[in-house]
Amino acid sequence: FNLTNRKLNMFGFSSEKLEMLLLPMAVGGKEALGSMGNDAALAVLSEYPRQVNDYFKQLFAQVTNPPIDPIREEIVMSLVCPVGPEGNLLADPGPEHSQRLVVRHPVLTLEEMATLKNNTFKGPDGSSKFKCATIDITFPVGSGVDGMLAALERICDEAADAIQGDKFGEKGVQGVILSDKFAGPDRMALPSLMAVGAVHHHLIGTKQRP
Repeated sequence: FNLTNRKLNMFGFSSEKLEMLLLPMAVGGKEALGSMGNDAALAVLSEYPRQVNDYFKQLFAQVTNPPIDPIREEIVMSLVCPVGPEGNLLADPGPEHSQRLVVRHPVLTLEEMATLKNNTFKGPDGSSKFKCATIDITFPVGSGVDGMLAALERICDEAADAIQGDKFGEKGVQGVILSDKFAGPDRMALPSLMAVGAVHHHLIGTKQRP
């Protein structure tokens, strides 16, 4: 299974995306430019199965006034993002304000992801300051809508439990990794957009995320 294109197909990578978009970017560092219009039906009106992210599209001719290019407009725009619990902005600056992970690019390498999964940052007193938990976002093939809804509920509960910590006093984690690594012939991955959105709103609803 892993030696074929079936996994690419499972995650929505068509021949057009691979040959016209990803290949020029990966091999020559070129941007995918084109002048042809997109006359495909809106996802909500389409008669064919569409990916979840196809339902979220920018309207034609919308203008983004703020800078959006971190390479050509690096003086005023950056992709750097601090991850983790934020300290009290009204309090005096202290060591607790710097106990966050600084991600310099939203796309992590395999080595960077392995570092997040397998390491725990500890403070001077030996206590855990930054740790991540990994949650599987796949569900059995053939379980249908009920299986998908059950998986969403499980993922949200596991994320909340990981942040709260256990009843034996173990401190909760500061980061949650949603993984579709186990996707394959027997397990289907939830769309990452759906899984992240569900966890995000669940943690807000349970007051575990600011």
